[in-house]
Amino acid sequence: MLLKSEKVLGSFNEAAEKLNSRRFLKSVRAGKATYHIQWQRGKGTRIQRKLPHPEDIESYLLTFRLFVQDNESFSLRNLAALYRTMPVSKELKLRFEAIRKSANSFLDALSPVIWHQKQLSRRHIFEVFLYGGLAHRSSVKKAEFDGWMGNSIMKVVLETEFVLILAALTQVIFNIRHLNVEALAELRAQAGI
Repeated sequence: MLLKSEKVLGSFNEAAEKLNSRRFLKSVRAGKATYHIQWQRGKGTRIQRKLPHPEDIESYLLTFRLFVQDNESFSLRNLAALYRTMPVSKELKLRFEAIRKSANSFLDALSPVIWHQKQLSRRHIFEVFLYGGLAHRSSVKKAEFDGWMGNSIMKVVLETEFVLILAALTQVIFNIRHLNVEALAELRAQAGI
């Protein structure tokens, strides 16, 4: 059990460290996740935005996807199953579940964005961008993504919301990384290492 747990937790932490070094995150930390929309009679709408470069977002997602796709041993769902069976303290298990529950609550909450008279959840925005816009894994999500991107105002609003969601989920990953360090220490202590 120790070897499997060490490998999975170590892989998670290595991938989290990769995220921490990416330009996307540096841009977000520097305040590049904002927009300003101004409308003037006779002049129309003017949109200003500060977002990470699209290539930085795509590069970031190559690593980030590992945490949300269940074909990875250290995806958040698979990690939850591992934490349930690992011989670590109940306190660590409860803290992991609290972090995961908080992340799911955040994703399931409504964003401030309304599209076609429906307020969108953060999870919906995240999934449409990830699987419809950036990974092209779902034709239904791709069609919805293309609709969003076809509206110049919604494009800016939703791109910014996606970047903010991604940044918040990254903090969840970093919180779990710290928890993994504690779990590894407990496992090694139990094994006398």
